Amino acid sequence: MKRFISLDFLRGAAIITVLFFHMILVVWDYEGVLAAGFPWPYWPLAIFLAFLAQFNVLFIVLSGLVNTISIDKQWRKFMKQNPNGEQKRIMIKKILKSQIIRGLFIFAMAYIYGILLDRLPLNYVRQVSDPVVQSVGGFYSTNVLHAIAWGIIISGFVYTWLLSREKGQAWINKRFLQVMLLMLILTPFMITLSRIFPYFYDGWATRDLGLNIIYLFINSIFRGTTPLFPFAVFGVVGAMFGYRISSGKVEKHFATKWFAGSVVVFVSGLLLYLPKVVDLDISLGLESGTLLHYFVASIYDVGEKLMVLGGSLLLILIVLYVIDVRGKTKGFTRRTVFVRRFGLVSLTVFSLQWFVALLLMGYHSISNALTGSNIPFLLSNFAAGWFNFEYAPGLTSWELVFWFSITLAIWHVLLWLWEKVGYKGSFEWITIKLMRISRKDAGERLNMSASLYNVESMVDNPQSYWSLRTVVAMIVIFFVMATVEVGLYILCL
Repeated sequence: MKRFISLDFLRGAAIITVLFFHMILVVWDYEGVLAAGFPWPYWPLAIFLAFLAQFNVLFIVLSGLVNTISIDKQWRKFMKQNPNGEQKRIMIKKILKSQIIRGLFIFAMAYIYGILLDRLPLNYVRQVSDPVVQSVGGFYSTNVLHAIAWGIIISGFVYTWLLSREKGQAWINKRFLQVMLLMLILTPFMITLSRIFPYFYDGWATRDLGLNIIYLFINSIFRGTTPLFPFAVFGVVGAMFGYRISSGKVEKHFATKWFAGSVVVFVSGLLLYLPKVVDLDISLGLESGTLLHYFVASIYDVGEKLMVLGGSLLLILIVLYVIDVRGKTKGFTRRTVFVRRFGLVSLTVFSLQWFVALLLMGYHSISNALTGSNIPFLLSNFAAGWFNFEYAPGLTSWELVFWFSITLAIWHVLLWLWEKVGYKGSFEWITIKLMRISRKDAGERLNMSASLYNVESMVDNPQSYWSLRTVVAMIVIFFVMATVEVGLYILCL
């Protein structure tokens, strides 16, 4: 099985970072650590983790990239049969159908995650009154799964429309760029427009089912944490790069454009975000809560996301070049099974991440037994963040590292055992089963373990066209991007 091993590794690293960052928010006494003076040697790591903690952008780009590589490989294989015009139209419809089915499935799972796997268990842990009713708000919240679903559906329409035009690669790349720019330009207007509507959660119990469904649909477009605008555009970005490298060729001139593009995206975001640093909206006398204030604030938000997008694109390029393009996959594949196992079922891990609540309660019971204390869970150091809004003391840095290592080991064992039965029941496994409706060859992908062990790089002709100094310079630029973005974000808190 041929894959870009570096992308599988990045997805695994990204979801592990998410698990770690969310555990930090829940149990780490970060206020106490910062007040005591955070040792400067740890700042680069802290900045890197804080930047990657905004994983939703990186994750959406990777999902769009990997998804488009898969369907473009399918198209290339089909084109080798020299089909006629009618056969091409039928194939394009099949590809679009599979994208819509996959996107709608992930969209549905986003709501299942938002209620059953997130809000409901956490509300029970927090011991809120009437946890079931309180959890309904999860329907009117968006998460990264919504954005991935929208990205897959929109990029599916864009990709199949571009194929139907039967134009060259340069023309297709330009159309991708135009779609992305249009979506970004529309974002401030769509976000501002959303403020005309009331908060959709209010009064849900008195509305009929049809109206609630309409409100849920509208809500996913421009409300919540990761709405369609602007997050789906990152899926289209991934689709553009996936289309470009799906043949397994990553030439120097394209990689150089990729690098330059990531810098341009970051600088563009920086220019949009800097006015927030100097409080331009306050200087202009914009009243909070007005439509003009929301419009300006949405521009700041687009700028922040573009900075993260620029850094994410550069990180993907660096890892792709160092591992796949240079042909260093053989040893890397063997040594990274642990991380890539997380990447193989990353959506499943994301959806089940609050399994950590049970682990923390178990850790707390062990701690009580060892110390002879009888502290309630919500008052313990293991419930210092989201689980307890009043904030218990929290864990020290070394305690955090210890308990996260235990948590990661437990996740590893669970995924290793799940691997023995082919990850049956996981989001990824169900998605592949659904894809078989429109793709006969999709059944081959049900052997998910082959992606861990029997895998070859898609790059058939490895090459090293950049010096070590150039690669190091790119890594330094990435850390500069991360430092600037995180620093400006903290400055504007």
